[in-house]
Amino acid sequence: MRRESSAPPASRRPPIAAVVLAAGEGRRMGRPKLLLPFQ
Repeated sequence: MRRESSAPPASRRPPIAAVVLAAGEGRRMGRPKLLLPFQ
């Protein structure tokens, strides 16, 4: 159970690169793009 909390599956959590890119674009547009990868 601790293993899942330590390293959740990639299918449930998008790659860090995608999150960083989304955050960067959100900052440029001035809108929280963190919800984009979830949609």
